Amino acid sequence: MSSYITVVYHHMGKMARDSNMNLVYEGGEKTFFDFVNPEKFSWVQMKDLFKGLGYREYNYMYWLDEDLGFNGDGLNMITGDLAVLRMCEWAVSHDNSVNVYFDHKVDKAVEFVDLVEEDDDHVNTQLQTNHASTQVTPKKKRIKMRANRTGSPMRKPINRKAKNLGQAFEDLLDKLAELEHY
Repeated sequence: MSSYITVVYHHMGKMARDSNMNLVYEGGEKTFFDFVNPEKFSWVQMKDLFKGLGYREYNYMYWLDEDLGFNGDGLNMITGDLAVLRMCEWAVSHDNSVNVYFDHKVDKAVEFVDLVEEDDDHVNTQLQTNHASTQVTPKKKRIKMRANRTGSPMRKPINRKAKNLGQAFEDLLDKLAELEHY
């Protein structure tokens, strides 16, 4: 493999069946990544490019072997570097381009809506709904909507019983001291 490839990400859509029960990717956007070196491209880089589009996670990532198509065995799940290597080898032998499809949650985008009346009672009001939080911005008096997001599991404290990091560190030192006595 010596030439560069183009990786096309299909995102913000979803896998579905059409009226003939054929598998299709409905809606969404395409993002092109040109000049990808297939010899150095990795699964970690693929995930980082996806996160660079503003997403936090995905359910599945597939590359499409266009010779077999959606309804044959053309969708190949990407679960590691070996799958990325196979994808790159296929792309080099097929016009130096490959389509990658993501199955992921789509968060509601932030929307701004102008208020009809400018009543100071509504300023800094925050409403909580099932899907989004809404607040009125104080200066331009617009409604700002944001999707509710769940916290990252990586942001949980080390020791849930500890009140702060110092307490967690002291607990860890105590456990190490206990182990040294054995």
